[in-house]
Amino acid sequence: MLQARLTLEVASVVSAWQDRCMRWYASLTKPEKVLLWFTAVAVFFGLLVRIWNITFPEKQVFDEVYFPVMATQYLGGVDVFDVHPPLGKLIIAGGIWLFGDTFFGWRIMPLIAGCLLIFGMSLMYWRLFNDRIGAWMMAIIIALEGILIVYSRVGLMDGVLFLATFLAFYLGTRVRDGRSMALFGIALGLAVSIKWPAAAVLPAVFWFTIRDKQYLRILGSLGISLVVYVLVVAFGEWLDGARGISSIYAAVVEWHSQTASYHAHLTATHPWSSPWYTWPVMDRPVLLIYDTLQSGSARIMTTIGNPLWWWASSALTLGSVLWIFWDSMLVKGKLLKPREYLRAVWNHELTPYLIGYFAAWLPWAFIGRVIFLYHYLPAYGFALIILVFWLRKLWSARPHWVLLFLGLGFLSFMYFLPWSIGWISMTQQQVQEHTWLPNWLAATATY
Repeated sequence: MLQARLTLEVASVVSAWQDRCMRWYASLTKPEKVLLWFTAVAVFFGLLVRIWNITFPEKQVFDEVYFPVMATQYLGGVDVFDVHPPLGKLIIAGGIWLFGDTFFGWRIMPLIAGCLLIFGMSLMYWRLFNDRIGAWMMAIIIALEGILIVYSRVGLMDGVLFLATFLAFYLGTRVRDGRSMALFGIALGLAVSIKWPAAAVLPAVFWFTIRDKQYLRILGSLGISLVVYVLVVAFGEWLDGARGISSIYAAVVEWHSQTASYHAHLTATHPWSSPWYTWPVMDRPVLLIYDTLQSGSARIMTTIGNPLWWWASSALTLGSVLWIFWDSMLVKGKLLKPREYLRAVWNHELTPYLIGYFAAWLPWAFIGRVIFLYHYLPAYGFALIILVFWLRKLWSARPHWVLLFLGLGFLSFMYFLPWSIGWISMTQQQVQEHTWLPNWLAATATY
């Protein structure tokens, strides 16, 4: 009797949920229905190409010669000098602990982060702009972004860092009380414990701090993040062999001194490095593998982004600077006074994302050590937010143009998919046809 009653209640709930979903779907316009199905297809393909054949290539690529090795050393308590805070390697170590010191074990945690990123960035946009349509567009763009696919498939930290950085940014925009203060502080501390550049989100967060007048709570968050960061580094040093409070403290201080000196005096070069000013045009992605097969065809994996997303986001981000200054000049046809004008520029809805973009990108102009395209990823995240913002504006007037743009992005994703996953071989002719910029595969960059 009880089982039958429970079955009826479950069936009733399911039926009510189905009716609600059908009514909601019927309320959508035709373009919205097309976009919804497009989002579902894009997310499906995005997840599939991240997960399928994750153990390829069955060899170490790029910094996999360091990070999974360091992760294994942390697990074994072996002394290791790590030039980044330890959390990224500890996350990779979690996969190794669960699944063994294998290619799958190395890559499972970045894979999980890469899959979560599709939903996380979409949800973030939804909550920031209260915009369901824009959230769907963000899911499409992240799912079909080649460089994020690559960093979901290798035992490196940059995809994990991307997820942690924008989680911290989102929580930083919502600091209102003690709970949100603590959440942002913990998230920022963890993100910086992967790599220091995660702190680049702070200028954008400060915009929301000033808007909401949450100065003391942000200071509290920064204090919490500092404690979290120090605890993570101390835990890494404890795993590294330091024992006792005094020895761990000394090890933490010494590690920061050695690491800062390493980055300040690093003179090594790398054939796949690139200057900071080339990143908005994606002139020099990092080549991870280039295997020539006996047939003469090649298998390639490189950190190339989706060219349509990349170049459109760069153009719109830089163009948005001019737009904000122009759009804020007049109010009801009246030219604003300088102080009112600057206030209008500051309060523009795109300003915090432009602040985040330039705060994450421009400091690399002053870095003397070797740098790579992946250092642009935090700035690129802000550029993608700005891209979706403008697509959403266009959607209100010309939804079919937006659908065309997203469709072309899907074609671009499919065209460059062999370069993102690596296991699809290409003839030399096809490789040449895919090399739209000479520095994408040139042995030596021309700068």
